[in-house]
Amino acid sequence: MWRHPGARMGSVITLVFFAWWAFNTMAYFATLYYQQVNLLGALETSLRFIPMAVAGFSVDVFAGYAMGRTPGQMLILLGLSGTVVAPLLFALVDVDSSYWAVMFLVMIFVVGADVIYPVGNLHIASTFDEDSQSLAGGVFNVATRLGTSIGLAVTSSIATAISEKYASAYPSLLPNSPEVLMVGFRAAGWTCFTAAMLAFLIGLVGLRGIGIVGQRKTVPILAEGTTDSSAIHLTAAETDVKSLTGRGPVEAKSQPTSA
Repeated sequence: MWRHPGARMGSVITLVFFAWWAFNTMAYFATLYYQQVNLLGALETSLRFIPMAVAGFSVDVFAGYAMGRTPGQMLILLGLSGTVVAPLLFALVDVDSSYWAVMFLVMIFVVGADVIYPVGNLHIASTFDEDSQSLAGGVFNVATRLGTSIGLAVTSSIATAISEKYASAYPSLLPNSPEVLMVGFRAAGWTCFTAAMLAFLIGLVGLRGIGIVGQRKTVPILAEGTTDSSAIHLTAAETDVKSLTGRGPVEAKSQPTSA
């Protein structure tokens, strides 16, 4: 599976891991920022996530429309650009600024990672045969869960350590005061920014040339006992691996090719 030509599984899974690290961890710390720094209640915090839900829905609709027309790498990098910008804005946010000045943009941009899910899943489904699609899809989903859990644990540890260090340097401040907590939250923002940048760089280098995902590619395969002027044309989605290894018939039409 990992060596399947054209699948780029190593790049896809690593990219998904870091993208979901940045995406879900950023959403978690945005909640803490609203409640522990801005001192907002649960209802007011929930209202501030409405733009994120609307943006996520819009991104998924756009991705579904554009997948058949735009190269997959371009779509993924476009989405990851937003996931890179969101934690950067969060790390530099002025706590006295209005919601619409910065945090509204954070809520909009952070959902860029949503593009990866439909594009990545379709890429896997169109690359592997039926026997391997479920396994590859399962690995893809596990990567999203691991990215979220490990990313949240590591980022929270970093934020807590930075806040505790700041509180020790300024004993006049309470450990749970907004000033102390915000220092750790900024560190969390920089950590998520780093994870998002790693995902972007992996997508830039590792997914080069994947083309438009989901398109069937014609693969010429010489039939046994034929000359060079006769070949069997199979699409990647129709090719049966068992048939090609001699354990079943190849169901394809033989088409003569011009000399």
